[in-house]
Amino acid sequence: MILDKITLIANGKGWSESPRDSPSWGTNHILMNRPVDMVFEIHDLRKKFSSEPSGAHHARAARRGARDNVPYMVRSADEPVAEHIKRVYPWEEIFNFFGTDLIGSSFDAMMAYAIYSGYKHFDIYGFLMKRGREYDHQRDSAHFWIGQLMGRGLSFYWHQYQGIAFSDMMQTRDGLVYGLGVPQKKWPYMPV
Repeated sequence: MILDKITLIANGKGWSESPRDSPSWGTNHILMNRPVDMVFEIHDLRKKFSSEPSGAHHARAARRGARDNVPYMVRSADEPVAEHIKRVYPWEEIFNFFGTDLIGSSFDAMMAYAIYSGYKHFDIYGFLMKRGREYDHQRDSAHFWIGQLMGRGLSFYWHQYQGIAFSDMMQTRDGLVYGLGVPQKKWPYMPV
């Protein structure tokens, strides 16, 4: 199956600028912010739903998903999500397809599944993995999945929001090209 464009949306700054004219997948409690075609909730939901204060927000989003028939991609069949919307992430198929189990975040799970599904262009909103911030520990595996896109000749656009952009993802710690000592060019867009 050949698919064109997918919009991947997290709840970070910039999600509100995501378009509604193409298929879209969102993370966690995105349904509390905007509609999407599928939600990726890869956390252990029994633990997540019982945590405060974010757990209640995630649980309300899952109830909204059930009400609106929005598929929920979850980590296992026993997650507490309505059966009619539950989709279990195909871990083994993904691991076998890519030859790795390098999934370090919801972003990674979404990217792997979208590539596996045949999408050709990726618009990315609200994933804040800027160095030194909350999700800094997820950058290494995110770089791998961006590399998968580039290596397969797929295109993407990591949308900027207040200085947080793709160019920060694909940058050395000091912003210099190793061996040359010259500043890296900023590449916010990989052309189609």
